Amino acid sequence: MRNLKRTLSLALAAVMLMGMMVVGAGAASKDFTDASEIKNVEAVDVMVALGVLQGGDKGDFQPNSILTREQAAKIICYMLLGTENAEKLAASGAIFSDVAADRWSAPYIGYCVNLGILAGDGAGHFFPEGKLTGAAFAKMLLVALGYDPKVENYTGNSWTINVASDAIEAGISPKGMVLTNELSRQDAAQMAFQTLTADMVKYDNKGIDIDFGTGSGSVSVGASTAEVVPQGSYDDNMNADNLQFAEKYFTDLKLVDTASTIDKYGRPAHAWKNGKDTVGTYADKADAVYTEDFDKDEIAKDYNFVTSGDNATKFYNNGVIDASLNATTLTERDYKGTVIELYADKNDNLTQVVLVQAYAAEVTTLTKTTITLKVYNPWHASKYISVSFKDDTDKKDDTFDTLTASYEKGDYMLTYFKGSEVNAANFIEATDIDSFDATVTTKKISSVGDGYNGYFTVDGTKYTLASAYNEVAINAGSSYTFYTDDNGYVIAAVADTEKAATIDDVYYIAKVWKNTDASYGASVYSQFAQVVALDGTVQEVELESKNNGQDPYDAAAVAGKLVTLSDKAVKSGDTVVCKANNDKFNVTEWNPTEDWAKVSNVTGTFTKDTTRITVGGETYRLNSDTKYVMIGESGKDLSATVKTGGIAYTVKTSGTPDVAYFITAEDSSVVKYVVIGSASEISEGQTYSKDTVYLADIDAYEEGDGYYARKVYFADGTEETWQLDSNAYGAGFYTYDKNSDGYYTLKDANAMSTAVSGVWDEQEGVVTGNFKSLFENLLTIEGVQTGNRTIEDIKIGDAVVVDVHDTDAEGNYDATVSSIDELNSLKKDNVITNAVLTMNVSKDGAVVIFITDIDAAP
Repeated sequence: MRNLKRTLSLALAAVMLMGMMVVGAGAASKDFTDASEIKNVEAVDVMVALGVLQGGDKGDFQPNSILTREQAAKIICYMLLGTENAEKLAASGAIFSDVAADRWSAPYIGYCVNLGILAGDGAGHFFPEGKLTGAAFAKMLLVALGYDPKVENYTGNSWTINVASDAIEAGISPKGMVLTNELSRQDAAQMAFQTLTADMVKYDNKGIDIDFGTGSGSVSVGASTAEVVPQGSYDDNMNADNLQFAEKYFTDLKLVDTASTIDKYGRPAHAWKNGKDTVGTYADKADAVYTEDFDKDEIAKDYNFVTSGDNATKFYNNGVIDASLNATTLTERDYKGTVIELYADKNDNLTQVVLVQAYAAEVTTLTKTTITLKVYNPWHASKYISVSFKDDTDKKDDTFDTLTASYEKGDYMLTYFKGSEVNAANFIEATDIDSFDATVTTKKISSVGDGYNGYFTVDGTKYTLASAYNEVAINAGSSYTFYTDDNGYVIAAVADTEKAATIDDVYYIAKVWKNTDASYGASVYSQFAQVVALDGTVQEVELESKNNGQDPYDAAAVAGKLVTLSDKAVKSGDTVVCKANNDKFNVTEWNPTEDWAKVSNVTGTFTKDTTRITVGGETYRLNSDTKYVMIGESGKDLSATVKTGGIAYTVKTSGTPDVAYFITAEDSSVVKYVVIGSASEISEGQTYSKDTVYLADIDAYEEGDGYYARKVYFADGTEETWQLDSNAYGAGFYTYDKNSDGYYTLKDANAMSTAVSGVWDEQEGVVTGNFKSLFENLLTIEGVQTGNRTIEDIKIGDAVVVDVHDTDAEGNYDATVSSIDELNSLKKDNVITNAVLTMNVSKDGAVVIFITDIDAAP
């Protein structure tokens, strides 16, 4: 039991280190966000169940952080007192100058100092945040076990050597650890856990302390040797001689270790119980493990296969006794990647041979109620089996919940099923799978009746196929995504040609054309395409061409389509029609299946607030993450912009109609992309341009060194002088950017569409008109655009008003106006006859209003 107890120690302490954190005692190692870094699952589970350790405030464990002195003090207190009593400790006062009485760790430090477990530097300092070494922590744990620091000489120049010697003897020093190094949480966890199963000790007498006056302190003389404490009245919960630390301080913790205890794969195992609660069942360490080269004759040199009687060797296949398995069949099958574990008794008789078989699986369907896996099994007639799991709404952690929390559609994983039958009822678990992309250099594959064997190389590195490989044909020179099992064997492959194009691989074809050149008197043809990626990037690519004057891609048929591009070899029989990797691309229209996405033509009007669109009687959602890819014209005039969250645009259906698509992904009803392509310039209308400036006086500029200084106003009424790249900008609202010289460039802000007169209906954009009337906070303007249209009741309650009119000009009102209310009063009183207003309007009303001209009454 000593080895078992030491193994347990590894993770138990790792959780103990986090005593000051917040993840509660109901958690287990798998619940930590960094669970993959925790190597000792069993120990973490047990110690969390005891309530000694907790996780971080972000749900993590931080196994590689360095332990501090005050953290170690808390661990010791929790081990000696238990959670409830440790939390009741209170500091009686400051015993060190650097540990205030109200410091969180003060009670724990004080308790450990009183017991002689900890000490300061002799000058009144404790250094609570100092990093701890393995030797310092070992000393604390030894004292907790009953070792006296003075009797055992844990002080003075030789204290490290004495501590290290006793720690190894007591079984609390992990194998291979350098105790003089700083101690990580993971290593501290190991040491503390091993202390749980270490023997308690005591002394018949501790001798007397004598100070020889040398200045090096006193020494203990005449003490007896530390002896283990007998079991006494304590329950033998650890199933070992004498009294262990856990039996004294954690009386509800019990190790259940019987001959009939096995884990889910059939391994001999032990279980931990804390009171009435079962913490978990954990496999014992195997005596031998094979992932290939299982040979019964070689094994028989060290172990005995028992072929008959009550103690006959049992052969398990993923947790189920399999009568078809024996030493001979396992040898003949020549498994690769399949784990075969041997368990023997003290006489080297094999009690169990456990086969752990993983199967690669892919998520093919994922809905709100069902997840379906394609499980690759070369021993099955159809090579794979589809297995579905439905959501059991009465359970929080059913198989559906577990799988959908970690995997999405298209993801691969390793799966395990009881026995040899792959079905939903036999499901054991799924684990993550590793993958890599590579082009095969050489290969040697041989398919056999029991599995699929062989290997391939990539740039001199050899990769062996697992027997459960998914049987995708591997060819030298071809590229694949390979998936490996936990032991590095390749268990699945997906050829690049089989991969479904993802949204990120899709392009919009804006234009296709052919060039004709002359070479030695002959015509040479080449074909090109102008393509736009869904991030708005524009490229020109050369297409594969027959070079015979006939275009392989019909411009009329391809332009305006969503396509994928590939630079791969294409064969017609044994003839290579297109070479690979020659920077000439093949074009394939993108027609995704339900396995990836939906793409449909759409028509209609989009507004900033459009949240739904109906196509073919089915409703889809648009949200703040929907991207709108707007592609106008082609050739040198091509423009492409990407906007997120909403646009104002009506898809043109007459004349040369626009092409428009929406794309959803991952079985979602939310539209991920809206792609709009037009033969003419495409831009939004009726939209409020948020980041704008207003340019007021077109004459107020001075020329600089390559720039023009102009005054601009912001929406809050503040002003700045900017260096512009041109003097051609008139008064008005503009969006802006900077050129490579650092000068501002301006672009007209979006204008409000005002086709007819009427009441303002949340139209957006820039509009200019003459003041007509004001009712409360509703403004009416007239003389808008060439049709002298009137727009009534524009909300202006939150608008900033800036008067930029020329007060000195002849005929103008000679004072500055501060509000539209004041403007309204001036007109009612016949002080002014007219005022021109330019404003930027959002759907919520005017944001900023500039008064650009005021005519005074004669």
